[in-house]
Amino acid sequence: MKPRSLTIMSVIFGCCLIIFACRKEINNALHNRSEPPSVMLEAAKIWYLQHVSTETSKQNGRLSPHWNDTWTVETTDNKTLMIVPASEHYVKDRSFNIRRFFIFTPDGRTIGDGRIVEFVGRNYNVDEDIDSLIKNYNQASIPGFSGSILQYDVNYSPLANSAYLQGYKQTDPNKVALFRSQRGKPPAETSVVMAKSCTPVFISYVNFPLNIKPECTYTFWEEVTTNSDGCVTSHTRTFISESCPNSGSGSGGSGSGSGSGSSNPDPPYGGGGQQQTPCQQAAALTTNAPFQASFTTLRNSTNLNFESGYIMQVNSTYTAIVGNANQPQIDVQVTAPINGFLHTHLVGHMPIFSGSDIKAINQLRVGGKIADINTFTMGVVTAAGTAYIIKVADPAQFTTFGTANFTTQAQFNAFEVSYQNNITVYSALSGTIAGHEKALLKVLESAGLQIFKGNNGFTEWKRLTLNQPTPSNMVTHTISETNCTVH
Repeated sequence: MKPRSLTIMSVIFGCCLIIFACRKEINNALHNRSEPPSVMLEAAKIWYLQHVSTETSKQNGRLSPHWNDTWTVETTDNKTLMIVPASEHYVKDRSFNIRRFFIFTPDGRTIGDGRIVEFVGRNYNVDEDIDSLIKNYNQASIPGFSGSILQYDVNYSPLANSAYLQGYKQTDPNKVALFRSQRGKPPAETSVVMAKSCTPVFISYVNFPLNIKPECTYTFWEEVTTNSDGCVTSHTRTFISESCPNSGSGSGGSGSGSGSGSSNPDPPYGGGGQQQTPCQQAAALTTNAPFQASFTTLRNSTNLNFESGYIMQVNSTYTAIVGNANQPQIDVQVTAPINGFLHTHLVGHMPIFSGSDIKAINQLRVGGKIADINTFTMGVVTAAGTAYIIKVADPAQFTTFGTANFTTQAQFNAFEVSYQNNITVYSALSGTIAGHEKALLKVLESAGLQIFKGNNGFTEWKRLTLNQPTPSNMVTHTISETNCTVH
């Protein structure tokens, strides 16, 4: 070989080595990304290890962060996010394109929040616009996007689920399109009946395998349409992928999601369909710093002459609001779906949730202003020294209850009369606080809601249930308290 040719080949080979060594930097430069400072990256690793559950990992597998591929990005609302790619899975239906990442929110030299976010495109190439999707993942509009954005904690427990159509977040309560995963279940079931007058609707399964295996997890696109009466008119599940233990369906790298299989694969999209119970969600609030800070501020505000509150936004921020002086109410005006609402009750007023509080949850539901009803939280701190949160345990049952009790003013008046009558009797028998708790549990016994009581520091939550022995009378009614734990 001639020296000149050898020199040229050496130069080409050297350039290839340089490009290969700098591929990460080149990719970041092309997409306007930045490498995170080392102190920020280490803070994220520490935060992740502090919050990930070993028990959950044993049950469902732990999603692996690809720390070496981390980058930072500025969102459209000028917040810095640290993006960590995660392992992907094979998707059989090519009309769907899915990517998932860990997204950490720095707070100075520490991490304020961390979560898993999945981007699901339907007839939309997520890969091509992933930077735009990440920068706007908490916004009400994303140019051109049709699909879903799902948010989970680092243990893959659901936090929020948003559907988009042609760039706009869908808030129509009568049309829901979601991305879901669940363990194998024979495709022979009817849709949830929302009210007694509704006609049952069979779920239509599209492109599902003939052999549904109970040990496998099935990812699908779910569309539910209801009419103005709250009745389901259509319910369709379109198959996307199947993930089975040790089957080789497995997980690939942080790129295309084509997958190569593994004896210990990362969890499937959707986290394997594991949904935290309301009690587990309540327990998780004990380590939620923004929630703790907001509830503590409210506890210290119950001696004011106006109600105070916080709106729990889907981007994990808490927006403070206040009511009018000398009025025992607070007006909650929201223009986009929220994760929850916290507020105070003043001196001389209800030491627990009022009837108007329950009605407000229903109004948010009807107006499409609840981001995910399965994780929605309403909280109250009162001048009586009590603290409670309320969770929706059965969305279908709550829809039926809300329609029956809050559709008209006459219905609400009747609900209030029943509530006040129960308060009067129970308080005479059990005292003010216990009497109000029993009265609320009594009027909500068919509402699909669960009530939780917190201690003074909000470091413990207990679910309250009303025991009604048979034969039953109000004298014999007692309250049981069940400690809530995350696992």
